[in-house]
Amino acid sequence: MITPEHELVTDLFCDHVELIEQHVQLPIPRESPSGPWIWRPARSELTVVSPSELRADALFEVLEPGAAKPELVVVFEVQLARKEGKRRSWPMYLASAAYRYSCPAVLVVVCLDRGVADWARREFRTNVGDNRLAPLVIGPDEVAVLGDPAQAIASPVLSVLSALMHGSDEKVRDAVFEALAAAMHKVPDDDVRTYTNVVYSSVDPEARAALLEAFMPLTEDRPSLLGDIFARGEARGEARGEAHGEAQAVVKVLLTRGVEVPDSVREAILACQDRAQLDKWLVRAVTAATVDEVMADED
Repeated sequence: MITPEHELVTDLFCDHVELIEQHVQLPIPRESPSGPWIWRPARSELTVVSPSELRADALFEVLEPGAAKPELVVVFEVQLARKEGKRRSWPMYLASAAYRYSCPAVLVVVCLDRGVADWARREFRTNVGDNRLAPLVIGPDEVAVLGDPAQAIASPVLSVLSALMHGSDEKVRDAVFEALAAAMHKVPDDDVRTYTNVVYSSVDPEARAALLEAFMPLTEDRPSLLGDIFARGEARGEARGEAHGEAQAVVKVLLTRGVEVPDSVREAILACQDRAQLDKWLVRAVTAATVDEVMADED
């Protein structure tokens, strides 16, 4: 089953195909003789005959400006975990795409985890001869750590991709999230929610707390954002059974805002496993002047 996290990452790349061009070397020049290539979304269903359906996450025709026929077809996949059955289907994806569009086809695979990326980029032998498939992989090793706020502001989408790839790395995540938050200051609210939800749903619970803390300066001017980010992200991550990171976020938000949190209240918050309750506390924590305002109806 395709997860919301999977769909979010797919949508990010479909909306910003330049991320593909920037992070893999396609078997065509950077520009066509007539100018930049045109990326045209195409039908991602690749079934040729009926026994089983083949459907990629996305498919792009890469055309020269003004051309009707593509020079290249890019089959796009997001792979969040190792699945050998999925990997064995990739040669069929490419063969079907090349057959349908009568041009070369390449496979681009996005992996947020370094181990999964290493697994995905292994050559896949299609028969006993020398025919092999080597996917073009975009993973943590291909995406630079973007911890400079000025660079993030110049390219918010690259900042999002950096946070996706490196947000769970405790050595760099604080800088990455601070840069991401800086990039979001001039981004419309709806885009902020979209981008942060992608990152929030893709990182571990401790990283989620760090993300929310990094966004505190932004939410002081736009207070509705933090609650929205948390509520949507938590809805997507509910099946994971992870509440501790969200409880930590409530405490961190209060402390970051200078609100005193007695030990007894801290223990009560950290012990809570009710996501609806944690959501309520977090939304209150954004504007509360005292911890009593957060816990008002919990006596």
